[in-house]
Amino acid sequence: MIPIVFVILAFSTAFIISIITLPEIIKVIMGREVFDTPGGRKLHVGNIPTMGGAAIFVGFILSALVWVPMENLGTFKYLFFALILLAFTGIRDDMVALSSLNKFIVQLLAACVVVGLGGVSINSFYTFGIDFAFPEWLSFAISVFVIVGLTNSFNLVDGIDGLAASIALVCILFLGVWFYMTGFTNLALVCGAMCGAVLAFICFNWHPAKIFMGDTGSLFVGFFCAVVLIIFLNKNQELPSTEILKIKNSVSLAMVLFIYPIFDTSRIMLIRLSQRRSPFAPDKLHIHSLLLRLGLKHHQISIIVGVSSVLGILLCLILDNYVLDSIAVLIGFLCCLIISFTISKRVKKFKSNRKTIIIKKAK
Repeated sequence: MIPIVFVILAFSTAFIISIITLPEIIKVIMGREVFDTPGGRKLHVGNIPTMGGAAIFVGFILSALVWVPMENLGTFKYLFFALILLAFTGIRDDMVALSSLNKFIVQLLAACVVVGLGGVSINSFYTFGIDFAFPEWLSFAISVFVIVGLTNSFNLVDGIDGLAASIALVCILFLGVWFYMTGFTNLALVCGAMCGAVLAFICFNWHPAKIFMGDTGSLFVGFFCAVVLIIFLNKNQELPSTEILKIKNSVSLAMVLFIYPIFDTSRIMLIRLSQRRSPFAPDKLHIHSLLLRLGLKHHQISIIVGVSSVLGILLCLILDNYVLDSIAVLIGFLCCLIISFTISKRVKKFKSNRKTIIIKKAK
């Protein structure tokens, strides 16, 4: 078992490297004019440097290589390969835009490597109440679909200052603590390194942002979150029933850890399909976009989403012994639907009141 001090060192190393790297990346990007320009569906004002994810990547990889014991480094080789592949794809896309098809192919390849060679797979319904082991081909297909889906959902919510990074930090921090407390210390160390790098990025991405994550970060960090969530489900299943930290409702907890990207992306795609539009068509219908229309600031929305995630995790843990996993998932999505409906209704009322004021002024 790795002492806790090594996890702290991995966190600190990643944080220091990333916090030092970010100002230098900003200087280089400003010189090369690699900006995220405002307009269209963009929610920021002014030209903001992108590719901040490069600093997360450098801090994480260097810290992990230093602090993961050499004899255990091979365990993560396929994950590291996939993350490096996605990081370089993101850098290429931030500098010169890649087509959606090319990015999807790279994500598919990365997911296939991790699932097929790394053994990171969804092999059953876990704690969902259905006793059925997936055949190998179905497990592979579902795992690749989930990893690619969660990676893209994370990419889609990277729309305002601090939001995506806050979601990732809460998710990875919880999993890192759980991995350490249950004895999976190598995983805790890797999560610690990612937490340090993401926290350093938040210091520069908090409103008003000095730099954006870009596809360099959103693909890389989103993929990491998707993979560690699946690993969490499998490691939790391996624990004996007598283990006090074994989560009885692991599926609902995994969903709560990534609830905002999952729900917001599902919601947005259903809305677009109901309007007979492409589910991938850009618009300003994301929940964070609606909250901005109600007058909330970027940092306020990020705090609300982050705090809601923490409260959701606590509620999940409190109800772990009292509610079935399937019921917990249903309750969670009903809560999300009610919140989404309430926000949408408030936005419509706000727009209606604003139109009334404009008409009165015109008279």
